[in-house]
Amino acid sequence: MEKRARLVVLWGAAFGLRLLYVLQSQQSPFYDFPLIAAKTYTQAAMAMALGQWHGGDQVFWQPPLYPYFIGILYALFDPGFTLPRIVQAALGATNCLLVFWLGKRVFAPAVGWIAAVGVALYGPLVFFEGEFLPPVLALPLNLLALLTLLRAVEEERRLWLPGLLLGLSALCVANVLAFVPVAALWLVWHFRAAPMRERFLQLVPFLLGAAVAIAPVTLRNWLMADDLVLISSNAGLNFYIGNNVDYHSTVAVQPGPAWAELTARPRVEAGITQASDQSRFFFAEAWEYIRDQPLDYLRLQLYKSYLFWHGDEIGRNQDLYFARQYSVLLQILLWKYGLAFPFGLLAPLALVGLGLAWGRGAWREPGPLLLVSFAGCYVLSVVAFFISARYRLPVVPILLVFAAYGGRELLVLWRRGAHRVVYSGI
Repeated sequence: MEKRARLVVLWGAAFGLRLLYVLQSQQSPFYDFPLIAAKTYTQAAMAMALGQWHGGDQVFWQPPLYPYFIGILYALFDPGFTLPRIVQAALGATNCLLVFWLGKRVFAPAVGWIAAVGVALYGPLVFFEGEFLPPVLALPLNLLALLTLLRAVEEERRLWLPGLLLGLSALCVANVLAFVPVAALWLVWHFRAAPMRERFLQLVPFLLGAAVAIAPVTLRNWLMADDLVLISSNAGLNFYIGNNVDYHSTVAVQPGPAWAELTARPRVEAGITQASDQSRFFFAEAWEYIRDQPLDYLRLQLYKSYLFWHGDEIGRNQDLYFARQYSVLLQILLWKYGLAFPFGLLAPLALVGLGLAWGRGAWREPGPLLLVSFAGCYVLSVVAFFISARYRLPVVPILLVFAAYGGRELLVLWRRGAHRVVYSGI
């Protein structure tokens, strides 16, 4: 079978699995009643479909691109909860192709195929592509940004496109914004043979692309609320939730009286009403904790790092393991029986792949270095705040590429007889 035909089959199989999950998940009592953040996103989308495209008269509390994405679907078709899930299933299947091309370009075709199949069968991806949450849109934008960045540096043109894609992704999941300066440094390194002035000139279209994506949101926040907020105003609160002396209690707070009390602190304690000032209030609270209790803060970061690499899928809006009872497919693709599958298998294989790439000098190549930079930057950005399955999700496709590389290399070593060396040393 030709490569193109195999890719079509892969896309169709991945799409079919996701449609099956959508069909099975209709048994869930929450199928037509999105919870917490998903509820606010769908409500905002419905308001937009009714003509409120300005998004209200306050600064955006959450990054706004995802509700606009759903709002456009609602404006073009009748509002509902099935059509967006079908569209998201198509995006999820397309991620398989993007990961294939990324793995093929950076390592080898075999790595691309293994990683693409991993994406097709990855249970948490299937689950979240059936939820109304922004990672489902951020994932293809991230993968496209990495692919176009690799192609743009080869052709030395259209560097504005990956910048634009990363900016759009940051309007879905703001953590991605941390990767923009890292990608800029990667560009400077990649063009290191050129004169310094030319190297920095290469950054201009890339950074302008990101700015063009983000600037309309910043301008809208200023015009609607007279408040200078780059994307959304929830960063300070989220940073405080993940960095305070009572982390376990704070991170468990859900919408209700306790949440209302937490979010009201800037107004009640300091009379602060402006959104940007409220965000700074929570940032200041977190920095005070870091300054006054540095050892406790360090222990907390180590604990969050452990949570990130642990196999468990930590729910935020909905318990992923609770959703298994409504889908046989999810029961197969997501489970905990000693091993928390699939991330409990993915994480060690990805770390093996990273180690092998390092040992063989692959990180000195542009492709692997770019993927490592993205993964490292994104992991640190999540650990800096707090851990949940949905926040971890955007880095999973990149980890799947390294896991595919690591798994393939281990198999090659086994076939070469390396296992005999291991046995003889026991």
